[in-house]
Amino acid sequence: MERVALIGTGAIGSPIARCLVRAGFTTTVYDVRKEEAERLVAMGAKRADRVADCVASDVILIVVADDRQLEDVVAGPDGIFSNLSAAVSPVIVVVSTVSPKTVRDLGEQCRTKGLEIIDAPVSGGHVAAERGNLSVMIGGAKGTFEKMRPVLSAFGRRLYYVGELGDGEIVKLINNMLGVANMWLTMEALATGVSSGLSLDTLLPIVDASSGSNFYIRNWPMGMQVCPVRMLSRLTQIIQKIKMAKRTLKYGVGAAVYILMKPSRQPFCYLFYCCSFCTIVEADQTIIHEPLENAGKILKYWGQPPRCTIKKQPR
Repeated sequence: MERVALIGTGAIGSPIARCLVRAGFTTTVYDVRKEEAERLVAMGAKRADRVADCVASDVILIVVADDRQLEDVVAGPDGIFSNLSAAVSPVIVVVSTVSPKTVRDLGEQCRTKGLEIIDAPVSGGHVAAERGNLSVMIGGAKGTFEKMRPVLSAFGRRLYYVGELGDGEIVKLINNMLGVANMWLTMEALATGVSSGLSLDTLLPIVDASSGSNFYIRNWPMGMQVCPVRMLSRLTQIIQKIKMAKRTLKYGVGAAVYILMKPSRQPFCYLFYCCSFCTIVEADQTIIHEPLENAGKILKYWGQPPRCTIKKQPR
């Protein structure tokens, strides 16, 4: 498994590609945007002009934005399936965070074509990706996972085999629900302290040593870049994180709800958090989702998130 192709050189795909090059894999990269691919070529990768140029590799990692792009890369008119031959049989690794059903549907198509496929979504963000310290959640045949272990270990410090194809995506979406909830609750809780006249220097070490600690508190100041208290009055600057929450909602294992929080002195801001769905995985792998009460309230807020302003209250 010396030849690895990576499709999708975005915020996570690019650092993964750099990890692969550093690990000594012959790495081919493809993206519709040529600029980032060219930067990867400068450090030793090869640039593909189309998906067909990736099919000769032993492994194809797919790190695209959504289900539609994944289906297009694998089964589209110019995708992997359209460019197979008797001489090539790449293992497909879906790194993207997408619907479990999409991965399982592609798995059925792969089986008819004699291809192996696993899902391996990651968590940890671009900093962990650059360092090769991502957590990787793998679903699919155990033998295929073991065969892919050297490739996954190039960018993942913690590899978790969780079960059947699509199970990695379920675990990742559950993680996203908790992560988004923690992100917004952390932002709001710290903002409450700041508005009351406390400093972050006072708050952070106490929370980190107590039951309120979480990923964003432990990884400050990286957490500040994700959910910065200073930026609450400019919420549009973190719209990308809202889009991530929206995608979690779309895939059906999480929902986001704004709730009006009114401290005793004045209306403060909206508290954003994730509500879980009741998720049932049937024997035929159909996933049924029953939304919790009020989960649909989020829909009317997606277009225009509330604008919040920090005001210190007199002590």
